[in-house]
Amino acid sequence: FLGRGYIEPAGANDTDCVFLKDYVAPVEIGAYAHEHGHTQRVRFNVEAEVTRINGSDDMRSIFSYDVIMDAIKMILAGGHIELVETIAERLAESVLLHERVRTVTVQVEKLDVAPGAVGVKIRRARAHEDARRLQPAPMRIDAVK
Repeated sequence: FLGRGYIEPAGANDTDCVFLKDYVAPVEIGAYAHEHGHTQRVRFNVEAEVTRINGSDDMRSIFSYDVIMDAIKMILAGGHIELVETIAERLAESVLLHERVRTVTVQVEKLDVAPGAVGVKIRRARAHEDARRLQPAPMRIDAVK
């Protein structure tokens, strides 16, 4: 008998990490005048923490990395973008539209600016997940004296 809340079934909080790693695409990007009019190589690394659905071997029941690649392509199809931060925010927002995605980490790096890479890494979460963690913990009434 529970005093408040409920006990979630085993596995209710299980998650999987769906990722896209080292995806490189030519991008019209840059805030400086010398960056306009041509593309630069940009590398994407994306990790989505996804609520697990157990027992299904059906492609329709999973969150696919194809969703991430399609989101990147749609963002880049919009033309010149000034900042890597803009791409990262748009990509995170797009991935979080999917109801099973709890959090997403997006790293966007320009590869042609300096030796190595320069860029940004962001982590975004669904607002309701934060609220859910703040709810009172279940408590057994018979444990109260």
